[in-house]
Amino acid sequence: MNLEISETGGWYRYSMQFQDRWTPSTFFPELDSVMARIKEHLTGKIKPSVVFDLSQLDSIDSSMITVIVQTVRIVGERKISIIAPNNDVYTWLSLLGIDRLSDLFESEDEWRVKNNIIS
Repeated sequence: MNLEISETGGWYRYSMQFQDRWTPSTFFPELDSVMARIKEHLTGKIKPSVVFDLSQLDSIDSSMITVIVQTVRIVGERKISIIAPNNDVYTWLSLLGIDRLSDLFESEDEWRVKNNIIS
């Protein structure tokens, strides 16, 4: 799993991509590494708003779900959004109830309009 961190309109953007499919021996080290980067990045931030950009994904697995849920736990009551343009990814996130933990958007434009972010 590859995680790129950037900032967009006052939001911390976490763009996620699959590098290789994980194996049982690599799952936890990869997951721990990504979560450590997110925790380190959010440490000391006051009321961070986080957006997960899943536009590079055509599927989603348990590692991605775990990262999203754990980040929701870290951020707490603050804003979390997910951009999931792929219909399969969007549907799985909805079926799993992730849309009740965060705002779920089908496009970057939809997310930008909802959050008043100018391109």
